[in-house]
Amino acid sequence: MIVLDHEPHWWFLLQDGETLLLDVHCSHSAVDYSWVMTLNSDEAAQFKSTGRAFLTQLAERVQWSAPGIRGSTSPFRGRNLSRTHDRAVSEAIKAWRGKSAGSHG
Repeated sequence: MIVLDHEPHWWFLLQDGETLLLDVHCSHSAVDYSWVMTLNSDEAAQFKSTGRAFLTQLAERVQWSAPGIRGSTSPFRGRNLSRTHDRAVSEAIKAWRGKSAGSHG
């Protein structure tokens, strides 16, 4: 798994084989959490045609729909992969940050 792109303090786009994953940092009052989901075929196509602007819009929709809040009716609610992918995502981001820090000094 590798990091392809990111928006600081908001989202990371990762690739795991042929799969694109979006890791969104959600924040609702006193509750912060990471929401990891696979881009479906429509989202992947929109990303390929529109670029990172689409990811920012998608991350915004995830954030404001509050999928991780109890009782949420978010359309993203059933797509959370954080439990199964959290460690791999964290390791990929850590490795990416290490490379980024090395390239600046």
